[in-house]
Amino acid sequence: MKKELLLIGLLILAACRLNAQEDLDGTIDRLLSRMTLEEKIGQMTQLNITTIVQDSILEDYANVTHYVIDTV
Repeated sequence: MKKELLLIGLLILAACRLNAQEDLDGTIDRLLSRMTLEEKIGQMTQLNITTIVQDSILEDYANVTHYVIDTV
């Protein structure tokens, strides 16, 4: 009886996991379809801190937005 309950529980968890992955994939696809090419490139760009910081002071806001820097 314990093995059967464990098996049922594992099957339920596996089904939930598959559904969650499908939801995540759909969310990612929708997000990427709304992003412009410039935004996608900005997400992939890894800038060195010296690109936007000079003498320990953050440069102009326009410089930061020029590179479409976005972090999580």
